[in-house]
Amino acid sequence: MIIGETHIIPPFFIVISVVALIFLMVFFRFVPLGLWISAWSSGAKVGIFSLIGMRLRRVTPARIVLPLIKLTKANIPISHFTA
Repeated sequence: MIIGETHIIPPFFIVISVVALIFLMVFFRFVPLGLWISAWSSGAKVGIFSLIGMRLRRVTPARIVLPLIKLTKANIPISHFTA
């Protein structure tokens, strides 16, 4: 390394960082990650894409997933009649 040399961040790296930050903000806006983790840890089968689909359809995912978690913990089988 030469004394007095300055390191300049390339503009490409800045653009990539901003795009990645915007992608993460949009991703975490549509994915209720805490709800998915609680469903996964309880054994309820809920996919991340299902949660994204609920958000896009303007359905509150918690109103669907939390009762599903309770049914799973109570070991009640889920059928078309309970759904």
